[in-house]
Amino acid sequence: MSRIEELLEQRSVLVEMASVMYGDMYVTDENFWKSSIERDMFEIESELMDLGYEEEGITPEIELAALLLFDVLKKGGLIPDEEEEDEEI
Repeated sequence: MSRIEELLEQRSVLVEMASVMYGDMYVTDENFWKSSIERDMFEIESELMDLGYEEEGITPEIELAALLLFDVLKKGGLIPDEEEEDEEI
């Protein structure tokens, strides 16, 4: 088994753990962020990128999760409104 395959297997286990602990849309749960699972996922993703691994494509589920995450972050004030950005320029 290659290192990339090992990392993908570890990531899969972490995704399952996050889903059980925080729900299927765990990225929208603020308790997920800064958790040990999130930190481990970040380390795995970083190593995968260092090894040159690229995802094959974005699934509809991933796209939905990204949109939901964006909405949560924007409502939480972590992403400024476009109007606010224009005023700063």
